[in-house]
Amino acid sequence: MTALAALQIEEAKDEVIKLTDVPPDGATALIPEPLSSDPEDTISIFISDFLVVDNVRLGDLDEGFYRHNIEKEHLLQHSGPARVFRYIIFTYAGNPSESDIIKYTIQHS
Repeated sequence: MTALAALQIEEAKDEVIKLTDVPPDGATALIPEPLSSDPEDTISIFISDFLVVDNVRLGDLDEGFYRHNIEKEHLLQHSGPARVFRYIIFTYAGNPSESDIIKYTIQHS
C-alpha cells in the first residue's frame, strides 16, 4: 500500500516551526488531496505518536489541500528537534490510510 503524501505546516520555514510565527490559535496543517477522498472522511494528526487532532471531518478542499488547526499548546508540548508529524485518514467506510512522515524542529523563537 502506498502511503499518503506528508503534511506541511503552513507557518514552517525550512522544516522549522518557530512558535513566535504561529498564531495564538495554532498552526495550520496542510493535507494534500489524496487520490480518493470524501469530505465526510475523518483525519487524525500525530506529533511524535501523540494524537493532536482527533478524528475530525476532512472538510472542504482549499487550493488542493485540506486545512486543519494544530493547537499551539500541542506544539509547545512537543518542542525540540526532528519531531515526527504524520496523519491517518479514515474513509467513510472506516478504512485507514496513513501518510508518510515529515520531521519538523519546533523552536520557541
